[in-house]
Amino acid sequence: MEKEKGERRGCKITICDTARNHKADGGDIACSAVKTWPAGDLRDNILKGKLDWPWGNAQCKVDVKIERKMLAQALSSPIWRRSLPKQTVTCTLDQKGGSGNTISRFAITPTVTFAGGKATKATLNWSDIQGSALAKGAVMVGRHARLITSECLRARPWSRLTRSSARAATRSRTSSANNSARP
Repeated sequence: MEKEKGERRGCKITICDTARNHKADGGDIACSAVKTWPAGDLRDNILKGKLDWPWGNAQCKVDVKIERKMLAQALSSPIWRRSLPKQTVTCTLDQKGGSGNTISRFAITPTVTFAGGKATKATLNWSDIQGSALAKGAVMVGRHARLITSECLRARPWSRLTRSSARAATRSRTSSANNSARP
């Protein structure tokens, strides 16, 4: 789960670094985010005994795609509200006892409102839920329990991107470039 956390942080840094620099030129943003919820956390901390969790761990993955020009426009406009492109989320629900897993997919089309250079409101707009009846039920539970949240869409000033986060982004890009240059 530490690897997942690092990948999510890298994705967040990529988005926040782009937002912080207000540059519309360059390639669009594309990164992957994976999150695993242990069964005990789902049962005890998320559902809090109100609903039964009939599976083991749950792991969801999304490939985030954001147009750089759209993000720059959002940050430079006094008020900006748009829907981002549809993002597909794939979740794997482990069976209790390790006897296989169930796959569920759904789409989110986030709508974000920016005012004065910061995100002030965001909705995920779920759709296209696919999978078995039980898997769809789990996704609906997650939807209503707010299991699947996006760190990058939380309402917070972009200016709070700390210098250490910016340095981490630079180190990450530098180490990736150095690793790819090795024979």
